[in-house]
Amino acid sequence: METKDPNCESTRERLADWLSDQLPDAERRTLDAHLAQCPACQQELAAFRQLWHTMGGIATPEPGEQVRPRFYGMLAEFEAETSHETWTGKLQQLWQQLLNPNPALRMAYSVLILVVGLVVGYRLNN
Repeated sequence: METKDPNCESTRERLADWLSDQLPDAERRTLDAHLAQCPACQQELAAFRQLWHTMGGIATPEPGEQVRPRFYGMLAEFEAETSHETWTGKLQQLWQQLLNPNPALRMAYSVLILVVGLVVGYRLNN
């Protein structure tokens, strides 16, 4: 049964904190008062409590002996790929900048070529 009561929505959002005793005392008392008079939230709490206890009973698997060597192996591969990609990435970026310069750089190239042309032309005339 869905209800649009803001107290019910707020209660549902804080049920996990209520079950794990992580609510401040004032909020816990407010939540307790609401739960005492709201059957819909009581049902929600019962379902949530059952799920909470079921999940609490699931065993956490222990990592195997190969976890640490595999992790460091993957880390080394990643670092090698990253350094390679960084070098090639920088080279590719430089190449792209040379082939497709921004407008200001194009203007600078044009002025440089014009100045070189004038200097060479002046020297050849003398």
